[in-house]
Amino acid sequence: MPVSRQPSPTDVKATVDINSGEIGTEYPAITSPSDPSPGKSPTPGPTLIGPQTPADAWANALLDRVLDTLERPRPVSDGFAWWQNSDASGNLLFTSSGLTLAQQPIRLNEQSRINISIARRDRPNQLEQVASVASDQHALTLTVFGTGSNLGNDRWMLSNEMPSVAIEALVVQAAARLATLTATYIENPANTAELVLIEASLLHTPTVPPTETSTNVTPSPTYVPTATFPPATPTPTREPDIYLGRVIAAVIDPIIEDASLFDPSVVLDFTNRHPRTGYLTWSNNEPLLGNYTLSVKQAEELTFYTLFPSDPKGTVVSFLKVVYVDNTTRLPEKQVYFQGQRMEEILMWLVYQAGERGGQLRIAYDDFGAKQTITVIGFEAGRSPGR
Repeated sequence: MPVSRQPSPTDVKATVDINSGEIGTEYPAITSPSDPSPGKSPTPGPTLIGPQTPADAWANALLDRVLDTLERPRPVSDGFAWWQNSDASGNLLFTSSGLTLAQQPIRLNEQSRINISIARRDRPNQLEQVASVASDQHALTLTVFGTGSNLGNDRWMLSNEMPSVAIEALVVQAAARLATLTATYIENPANTAELVLIEASLLHTPTVPPTETSTNVTPSPTYVPTATFPPATPTPTREPDIYLGRVIAAVIDPIIEDASLFDPSVVLDFTNRHPRTGYLTWSNNEPLLGNYTLSVKQAEELTFYTLFPSDPKGTVVSFLKVVYVDNTTRLPEKQVYFQGQRMEEILMWLVYQAGERGGQLRIAYDDFGAKQTITVIGFEAGRSPGR
């Protein structure tokens, strides 16, 4: 008989408080419903991001089950099975327009059952079913199948939900762990479908600062900043989010690498045409451009651009878009969502990561009120934030 596993208020440690500005939500470790392990303290799960759904616990249990396997190199196979065709697979993403696979929309709500499998690492031509989503008159039964010594299955029953909510939760909670899932999908007769998870690509990021409350972030051993280096707490009510820091590090590091290739005449032209250019710094819990405070906390949309390397025409390309709506900061291209207004915190992480790389970002800033833009026009190594 299926067992309901919807989180109750006593199951969840809520650390997301819109009024206080605190962030994060922790769920206890998922155990088999038939073996609750009395007396064992639950282990907090990962910080949950994005729109929270009743399927989040199922999604995290499934990721606990398969993510380590999906991170390993794909085994060599004969390539004849339908799921082994690279043309049939792609990134499984959740955007504002819905679920997509290989940039094509997938419709799941017509399916009565979705079987979720992975390729066995010891027998790469065989699939191992790891989970399922079964729909019956707007009620969902979500299952994660046991393995090895843990042969029990975990089940959740959700009312008035459609199959898509489960897969959306899977994509969002993978993003919370900085993972993008590659998958392939096929529809069978009788409204059933097969979703095969092929691999998980993790963002490679350098070490980011701890979240302990302290007055200053520990500097890099090869770089000693002055007092205006960003503190560990960007606002009085909220510590910086470690996941957000990793995402920002992953997007800005390639820009820093390319900065030496920016055409000097283009950089000079930007400086002459923009009234607000200079080095991005952080002081007194606010982002600065010279002595000017950047008013990004008023922005509903903040778009980041960078110069195209070695281009004398001054072409700029967007590398990050941030949208604030309904008390949520969204990075749509990264499928990442955070509670609260995070525009200033994003700039803090930019300053921090530039400092980790031993210098400062040079930017041009355009303030159009609700819509603002920042263009990275250089990186000066060896320059501390206090200069």
